[in-house]
Amino acid sequence: MVGLMGSDKLQAEESETYFRMLLESAPDAMIIVDEKGRMTIVNNQAESMFGYDRSEMLGQPIEMLLPERIRGAHVARRQAYIDDPELRYPWVPAWIFWGAARTARSSLSRSA
Repeated sequence: MVGLMGSDKLQAEESETYFRMLLESAPDAMIIVDEKGRMTIVNNQAESMFGYDRSEMLGQPIEMLLPERIRGAHVARRQAYIDDPELRYPWVPAWIFWGAARTARSSLSRSA
């Protein structure tokens, strides 16, 4: 049984390493948050897009990356999703794609 547990642990570590490698090689910014909205995983592209080092983002609320005018609404929407998760569709409101960069750029958006 001990050998199996060791093998399972090794397989889990290999899976996590592979997952992180995929995340880092993604062409887009990728940020994963926990149930409290704190950033737990951030890739290089997210660092580049928002102008923060990974160490500055990890553990912080995802709302730090949003323009101040929508932060409060996002907290409520995020909590509603946690309470009742549902699949998002391509026609979601454009505000979902806004973010605030640390640099002089006032906001980032995928939609115009």
